[in-house]
Amino acid sequence: MGYGRFSKFVGDPHWILVRWPTKCDKCGKPIAKGEQAFYYPHGKKMYGKACGCGEAARQDFRNMAEQEEFCGNASGGGDYEPELVPDDGNW
Repeated sequence: MGYGRFSKFVGDPHWILVRWPTKCDKCGKPIAKGEQAFYYPHGKKMYGKACGCGEAARQDFRNMAEQEEFCGNASGGGDYEPELVPDDGNW
């Protein structure tokens, strides 16, 4: 299940096999023990694979990760550097 070219960090959402019956946090449909769900550890949210919410959540995370990779993150890890604009009002 992996992230492709994206690094996996502690707290990143990932696919799990559900160990107990639960419900999808988006649509409320049941997720049976042994089924796959896309799990967000920090919010403790699960999105079912069978109902389609898990794949949508995975795609949302992937899009966010691609955007972060392209634009960089708060720690300055990206290659993007904003153009400096003079602050004197003369554009």
